[in-house]
Amino acid sequence: MSVFAQSTEVSGIVKDAGGEPIIGAVVYYEGTSVMATTDSRGHYSIKGELGKDITFSCFGFKPEIVTFSGQRTIDVV
Repeated sequence: MSVFAQSTEVSGIVKDAGGEPIIGAVVYYEGTSVMATTDSRGHYSIKGELGKDITFSCFGFKPEIVTFSGQRTIDVV
């Protein structure tokens, strides 16, 4: 199977516990250079690879790790 058949664009919103968007959070695959940052509304978009862990990180917050299983949207609080 080709790499393109196993990857797709995933996007979402990163918010704090109060529902406010987190600006400048880093979204990345551990050990790779594949990454994105959230915009002023907490939105991000990154190419997902099936079975890989996506890490959501921002100074002052506990990192969140989600395994990508093909979903088009991943929202994180």
